[in-house]
Amino acid sequence: MKSASFVIFLTVALVLTAGVLAAILIYFDPFSSQGIVFVLFYTAFFLFLAGFFSLILFLLKRITLSKKPDWQFIPGSVRQGFLLAILGNGILCLQRQQMLAWWSLFVIVGILMVTELFFKFRKSE
Repeated sequence: MKSASFVIFLTVALVLTAGVLAAILIYFDPFSSQGIVFVLFYTAFFLFLAGFFSLILFLLKRITLSKKPDWQFIPGSVRQGFLLAILGNGILCLQRQQMLAWWSLFVIVGILMVTELFFKFRKSE
């Protein structure tokens, strides 16, 4: 995938997921909604965060590491974007359950860091 089409695809996906999030927040009451609304909200929120972080990380890598070809930044940016989206969704879920504490956040960040290190340093076959 070329970098220009990647950026366009992510931008369109961000606009769509932002629209879905806005519709959920406007049309549904969180105090009287069914569980499916929360599933839709968390899914849309995850997709929005993943796309947002992937796009921002890709653009930052493209600006700061301009000597490499742009397409080399796409897999790492998407992976890191998904990990940051997991972190954001995890924080939101824990806060909703009133279980968010500094140590639980520390454990989540540690698990995600180990996951990133595993993918970063695994040997290519």
